[in-house]
Amino acid sequence: MENAELDQRIRLAGLTASIYLARMSLQTQPDETQTFALSLEKVGFRRKSQLDRVVYIYMLQSQGLLRDTFFYGSSVRNLSPSLIHPNEIMDGAIVSGNYVIPSNRNSTYFHLNNPIIDELYRRHNNDLLFGGVVICNEHSDLEAKERTTRETVDMLRRHGTEGVIITKEGGGNADTDLMLMGQACENQGIQTVLIGNESAGSDGADPALAHFAKEATAFVTTGNNDEPVALEPVERLIGRGPLPGISGDMKKNLIVPVGRIYGAANLLGYNTLSTRVY
Repeated sequence: MENAELDQRIRLAGLTASIYLARMSLQTQPDETQTFALSLEKVGFRRKSQLDRVVYIYMLQSQGLLRDTFFYGSSVRNLSPSLIHPNEIMDGAIVSGNYVIPSNRNSTYFHLNNPIIDELYRRHNNDLLFGGVVICNEHSDLEAKERTTRETVDMLRRHGTEGVIITKEGGGNADTDLMLMGQACENQGIQTVLIGNESAGSDGADPALAHFAKEATAFVTTGNNDEPVALEPVERLIGRGPLPGISGDMKKNLIVPVGRIYGAANLLGYNTLSTRVY
């Protein structure tokens, strides 16, 4: 089948499995519950608190087939920057259709469990005001990138935003989206923190980003995609090899770049994955 049909079938299978597993849990009592409540009606110029209002700018991969993201079932390729409630993301509004570099793709699970949203909720009304989430897409041409940046910053100004955290998805091309957005926010007096990965060569000596702006003075790195990692031998191999970018016997000692390890440089900061055997 063609890639477009394969993409749809794989995503449908994953969502179907998710629904099945969720239904199985409805008959049991949870070990723990949390309540996430946030009123975006207070967003505006009228200040009711001395705390700075911080908005999360959530850039979504949208560069075509197999590099796509879906918002309420529709591709975000033509999405205009939109302020949404963070609970919509927790409830499954964003679904991944991205199959690029394993280390820094945001799967649907990472969207649902975004640690930046969780941390902003935790700090809300303590040392900041969580002003909501602006979702926007990443374009392939410069004019569209600049238009999205202007629309986003205009929205932030209307909502009295003092600070932003910005994440991207992907590398290279997406570095430009990240830097343009950060530069525009800083030039409007909005304090900005950027989060992204690097591709700095195996020894870390190469230029880490494809695009850089002097205004990017607060940057959190999630890791170097090119850094080599040693993997120990395994007794059992599921699947087949070799894999692109990985040479040698898949069951023996392997030296692989971080970029080939799923979630290893996750751009949402979700870097503590582990496995559990039942």
